[in-house]
Amino acid sequence: MIGDSSHSVESRIPFYGKLFSLIAFVIILNLPAPADMTSSAQRLAAITALMAILWMTQAIPIAATSLIPLVAFPVFGIQDPKTVSGSYMNENIFLYMGGFIIALGIEKWGVHKRIALNTIRVIGSSPRRVVLGFLFATAFLSMWISNTASTLLMLPIGMAIIGSISELAMFDSEEDSSKAIQHFSVALLLGIAYSASIGGVTTLIGTPTNIAFQSIWTSQFPDGPQLSAGEWMIMVVPFGITFLLLTWM
Repeated sequence: MIGDSSHSVESRIPFYGKLFSLIAFVIILNLPAPADMTSSAQRLAAITALMAILWMTQAIPIAATSLIPLVAFPVFGIQDPKTVSGSYMNENIFLYMGGFIIALGIEKWGVHKRIALNTIRVIGSSPRRVVLGFLFATAFLSMWISNTASTLLMLPIGMAIIGSISELAMFDSEEDSSKAIQHFSVALLLGIAYSASIGGVTTLIGTPTNIAFQSIWTSQFPDGPQLSAGEWMIMVVPFGITFLLLTWM
């Protein structure tokens, strides 16, 4: 009975999401605007509320909600069609799409496993060296795919190594205790998370915030030096290596 009621509530969420989003849109659109708010800004706020509720409730597919400005902005006089469509076809969007395509290829062919295992083989199999190997392997993956994706790819490998510590005999007889294994597990899992964030900073496609920064920099300082992918790596990779070593220590 409880399961049926919860299923009934979940099935109604899309309906209520559409209803409340339209109500919020109409209310904001017809409210008296503050003195310092233009009519275009008020219409933009109404569309933003509409999209926010649709995103939160997933009343319609997320991708479909993302396309609403393509129609709504020109209709309500917020932006012309050329400007709106140009935002969807921005070069940074395609750069980030390339990162997702690389991530799919890495996952399909198991490249992340080969990188992790080969790194450990080169660095060594002692607990500290295993952590160091995972730090660099995860950071390297995160340079080309998103932080979250690289963490999700490396986490199962890390969990498998933690689960087979006893079989690998990675601890000396004096250290081979549950406490030592627990410390190693915490260090390895936190290392994967931290190194994914560190690696993501070192390239433009490593994390969306880098691309956003480049876009804002270009728009705010059009006459200033432009940040290419190569220049970004030259500036940031040395800091990334330093932070990885500090994390390991």
